[in-house]
Amino acid sequence: MKVSKMLHSGIAVAGNSISRDSLFRSIGRKIENSSFYRQVLVEDIVTVLNDGSKCGVILVGEYGAGKTFLARKAIAQLGENVQLVQIRGNTMAADIPYGALSSLLNELDEDAVGNPLAVLRGLTTLLRNKAHGRSIVLCVDNAQYLDEQTALIVSQLTANGTVRLLAACEDLARVPGGVVGLWKDGLVRRIEVLPFTADETAQWLVTALDAKVSRALSEAMWEASGGNPRFAEVLLPEQIALQTIVQQDGIWVLSGKPFEYSAAVADTVMTSLNSFSAQECLVMDVLALAGGLTLDHLLGVSDPLAINTLQQRGYLDITKGEPSRVRIANRLIGHILRRQVPVGRSRDLHRDVAAVMAATDVLEVEELSMAVWSVSCGLALAPESALRAARLANASGNPETALSLVGVLRDRGNRLEALGVEAHALIALGQTEAARRVLSASDLDADHLPLDRWVELQLLRARLAGGSDTQQPNPQAILDGVAAQLARGREGVDPLSLAGLYEDLVLARAELAIHAGRYLEFTAELVRIQGAGGRPDRRGHAGRLLCKAQMLTGRQTQAVRLAREMSAQTAEDGILPACWDVADSAILLAILTGSAAPARAVRDVAMYSCTFTGARAAAFGELGEGLLFAYRGRTQQALEHLLPAASQLRQLDPDGTSALAGAAVAYAYALQGDNDRALQYLNEGNTPTGPLSRMLASACAYFQVLATAELASKEKAIVRLFSLADQERRCQATSTELLFVSAAVRLGSATGAQRLIDVASGIDGPFAVQCKEYGTGLLAMDAAVLTTVAEVAANCGDDLFARDAARSALKFAADAVDRNQMRAAQQIIRGSLEKLASIKRSNEDGEALTAREQEVAAWAAAGVSNRAIAAKMHISVRTVEGHLYQIYGKLQVTSRAELKGTFV
Repeated sequence: MKVSKMLHSGIAVAGNSISRDSLFRSIGRKIENSSFYRQVLVEDIVTVLNDGSKCGVILVGEYGAGKTFLARKAIAQLGENVQLVQIRGNTMAADIPYGALSSLLNELDEDAVGNPLAVLRGLTTLLRNKAHGRSIVLCVDNAQYLDEQTALIVSQLTANGTVRLLAACEDLARVPGGVVGLWKDGLVRRIEVLPFTADETAQWLVTALDAKVSRALSEAMWEASGGNPRFAEVLLPEQIALQTIVQQDGIWVLSGKPFEYSAAVADTVMTSLNSFSAQECLVMDVLALAGGLTLDHLLGVSDPLAINTLQQRGYLDITKGEPSRVRIANRLIGHILRRQVPVGRSRDLHRDVAAVMAATDVLEVEELSMAVWSVSCGLALAPESALRAARLANASGNPETALSLVGVLRDRGNRLEALGVEAHALIALGQTEAARRVLSASDLDADHLPLDRWVELQLLRARLAGGSDTQQPNPQAILDGVAAQLARGREGVDPLSLAGLYEDLVLARAELAIHAGRYLEFTAELVRIQGAGGRPDRRGHAGRLLCKAQMLTGRQTQAVRLAREMSAQTAEDGILPACWDVADSAILLAILTGSAAPARAVRDVAMYSCTFTGARAAAFGELGEGLLFAYRGRTQQALEHLLPAASQLRQLDPDGTSALAGAAVAYAYALQGDNDRALQYLNEGNTPTGPLSRMLASACAYFQVLATAELASKEKAIVRLFSLADQERRCQATSTELLFVSAAVRLGSATGAQRLIDVASGIDGPFAVQCKEYGTGLLAMDAAVLTTVAEVAANCGDDLFARDAARSALKFAADAVDRNQMRAAQQIIRGSLEKLASIKRSNEDGEALTAREQEVAAWAAAGVSNRAIAAKMHISVRTVEGHLYQIYGKLQVTSRAELKGTFV
C-alpha cells in the first residue's frame, strides 16, 4: 500500500510501501530500547532480587501482559553479577515428571536423578558450580504449566537459598502448590502485571512510533487491544500497513476506517485462551457472539463457577447496578472469538440465549446485539426486527452496524423502509454525498411512501441541504413542505402518529435554527417535547437541543442540571444512549463551566474496536480540553491537546471543527511569541471549506481575533471583538457575547466595563460572576476588588484571567501609590506567570526580577543573612546589598518581613 509521505519516525521501508514485518521489528526495537516501559515494576523486581528481604518474585498477569519482558529488563539491570538459569513450563511437558528441568537434568549423572532428594542435591551442586560464587536467579516462565515434581524442586531451591526465584504465571491458582506455598509463606513477593491503562497505552504508542499520537488513536488502540501489550504490538504495524492508522502533519491519527484483524492477530489471541476449560469457553463464546448479556441471562445458559473464575482472572467486566451486564473485558478477544465460532455452534447458542430471554425483559442493547448475532449466523430476522435494530444502532452511535442491518432489509425487498436508516448512517459517517445519492431516488415522493417514511426522508434531506453549495435546496423550504403535507394529513394516519411526526418536524426546525444562531426560537416547543414527548428518543433529542440553547443563552445552571437528569433517566430506562454533539458546544462547556467537553464513550454494543463515531467523540474530547487550556493561557498543555486534535479532525471532520482547533493553536503560539507558527495556523484557519454552525464560527473568530491581538494591534482586535459581541447580542446568545466583551475589556477597553457588568448580570454561573466583579472593579478603579477577582480566578485555575485582573489592580494601585495593593497584585502576577511559564511577558506585568535577583530574594525571604547569601552565591556582601535594593524597588517592599510576605 502507498503512503502519502515518508514517515519521519523511522518506520518507513524501501520505496513507498509499508512492510508489516519491518514495521513489527522496528516497533519491537523501539519498545525494547525504551526506558519508560513500566520502569517502576522493573525497579520493584530488581529491589526484591537484590535486598534479600524475600527469596524472589512471582509475576502474575494475563497472557501478553508483559511479564517476560519485565523479567528480561530486570535481569538486564542486574547485569553480570548474577548467574541466570531459565526454565519454561508448557502444556506438552506439564504431565512429565521434571519435564521443565530436562535440559538441566541432562547435565547430571544418572544416579543423581533417582529421587527428589537426589535431584535437589545434584541441581544444587550443578548450579553453584556454574555460578562461580555469583548469585543465581532462576527464571521460570509459564509457571502454571510446571509439573508437580519440577515445582517441588523449584520451591526447595528457593527456600534453601540456592536460587532467587523470578517466576511468571497467568493465574496463580493454577500454579502447582510447591511454588504457591512460597508466596503463602511470605518467602516470595507477588507482583501483579495488569493490562495497560489508557495513559500507558498512549505512552506506549508515542514510544513505538517515536511521534505524537491523537487521543482518538490511543483510545482506539487501548480499546482494541484491551490494554494487552502483546496484542497492541501485533495490532499496531498491521493497522499502519492497512492505513487504518496514518500520519497527518507528522502526528499519528486514525483514518476513520474500522480496525481489521488478520490471521496472525487471530492466532495470537487464540493462543492466549489455550488454558480455558470447556465451561469457560462456553461463557466466552456466548458473550463474544452476544456482545454482552445481563448477568441473569448469562446464568441461564452457562456455569456460575466458570463466570466467577473468568471474572477473577480479569477476562470479564461485570457492571454495577440493576441489571448487571457482563461482557468480555478485552474487545479484541471478543471480536476474534466471534469469527472463530462455527456457524452451527453459533446458531445453537443463539437459540439457547433467545429461549432464556423469551420469558424476561430485554434491554435495547441486548435487542440490538441479538439482531446482529442473528444476521452473522444466518438465522432469519424479520424485516421489522432488522429495521428496529438498525434504528437502535444509529441512535447509539453505531452507523457501521446500522448499514450491515440495512443490507438485510435490501436483500428481503424492503428497500424503501431501509433508505432513511441508510442515509442517517451515512451522514453519521461523514459520507454526505453518498447520503444525498440515497435520498435522490425518483420514487421517494409522498405518493409512493407512507407518510411517516416520507417525513423521515424529507427531514434527512433538510439536514443535507443548504450550506455553501448553492445547488442544494433550501432546508427551510423543505421543512415548510413537510409542514404543509402534515397539515393536509392523510387517510389512515392516526392522530397519535401524526402528533409524533409534528414533533419530528419541530425538532428538525429547532436544530436548523440553533445551527443558524436562532437559539431561543423553539425553546417552548423543546421544553414541551423534552418533558412529554411521544417517544424516548424524541425526548432525548429535544433535551440535547435545549441544553445547547440554554448554555448559549446564559442559563448554564439549567443546562448542566438538565444534562445530568437526562443521563440519569437514560441509565434508569435501560435505553441506548444517543450520540451527544459536543462539537458546537465545546468552547462554551470548556470556558463557562470550567470543564472540557464530554466525549461519548464507545459502548459495548459496538461491533468494531475502532469506529468512525467513536474516533470523532475522542477527538472532540481532546479538542475541548485543548480549548480550555488555550483560553486559560496554558499554552504548552493546550498545544499538546490541540495539535493532535487538529490533525485527527482533518481526517474525520475536515470541514468543521479542525478550523476551530487551528484557530486555537494559532492563539497558543501567539501567546508564546512564536509569530511564524501563529500566522501559519491563523491563515489555515481563516477559510474553513464547509458550512460551520453559528457557534463554531463564533468560536473560531474568538481565537483568531485574540491571536491577532498578540501578533499586531490590540486596538483593532478590541473593535473587532465588540463587533462580534454585537452580532451575538442580535442572536440573543448572551454567553458568547459575554466572552467577546470580556476579552475586549481584558485587552484594555476600559469603556467596555459597564457593558461587561450588564451582560454578566443576565447570566448565571461562576464565570459570569467573575466577569461582573471584574467590570465593577474597573469602573470603580478599585485595586482591592480587582485583586480579589484575580485571586478567585487563580483558585479556579484560570491564571490568564488572574494575570489580566492583577495587571489592572497593579495599575490602579500604582496610581494611588498603594504599596500593599501593588505588592498583592505583583504577587498574583508573578504566581500566574510561573504557571504560564511559556507565554511572553510585557511591561504590564511590572518589573521582573532577574534570575540572580530571584535567587537573592529567595534566600533573603527565607531569613538568610546578607553575609551568608554572599557566601552561598560566591559574591560580595556589597553585591548582595545592591541586589536587595533593586528587589525592594521592583517589589515595592521596604523590609525583609514584607519581602517574605510577597515572595512566598
